[in-house]
Order: sequence, then C-alpha cells, then structure tokens
Amino acid sequence: MIPAGMPHDLTFAHRDLLYLLAIPAVILLWGLINARELRRVFAPLMRAIVLALFVVALANPQQVMHSEGAARPAIVDASASITPAMRAWTLKLLHDDLGLRAGDPAYMFAGDATPQSIGAVESAFANGSGCAECGPG
Repeated sequence: MIPAGMPHDLTFAHRDLLYLLAIPAVILLWGLINARELRRVFAPLMRAIVLALFVVALANPQQVMHSEGAARPAIVDASASITPAMRAWTLKLLHDDLGLRAGDPAYMFAGDATPQSIGAVESAFANGSGCAECGPG
C-alpha cells in the first residue's frame, strides 16, 4: 500500500532496510516517555526524524521516469578506422542495450556528420561501405 503523498513509481533499492525504521520509533517513544515537560519533546522528535531520514536514505529511493514520443539521437562513428567487430558491437549496443528501433534518429560521422536513422546505420554497416556522405573513407 502506497501512502497518498508518495509518488507511485518510487521504489527502494534496499527495501529490507526499511525495517530499521523501528529504531527511530523506539527512540521517539523512549524520549516521549522520559520527557517530563512538553518543551522537552522537541529533541527526541528531531532525533527520530533525522534517524528516520538516514534510514530512508540507506534504503536508496529511486524513481524511474518514462517518456514516449521523444527519441534522443544516437551518434555513430562510421569512419574507415572502425573494424567490423567494432561495427557489430555498435549495432548490438544500439539494439540490445539501448533498445533503439530502426526509425529512431541517428547521426553518422566520419569527416562530417549526416542525419540518418538507425535503419540506415544498419544498412551502411551491413554492406561494409561506411558512410559515403560523411566525408573521408
């Protein structure tokens, strides 16, 4: 169950550390029991809040944001110095690791940069010609 004020896509990398929130609760309770006057409640309350924030920071809260429709262009070196193994690694990086599709924007460069798409990068790397529009070999 997620509290009302907390973002729904907030996750904790170390969820098990949230059990340590019992320690600030015990410290707060102990301070409240031993407080003889109302004005002596402030110090145990502040200690408990600081300790609770420290525990939450240890749990490493993370928020993942997704956006649709805006693709960042990939910049790919297509010069003659790039070996076939490096070209295969680049294609693997673009598809598997970055998850780019054939229609996503890309810039190929050697001497000059030219706007392309990931599909054009694939075809240029597949035929081994590199980028003729980019300039030197």
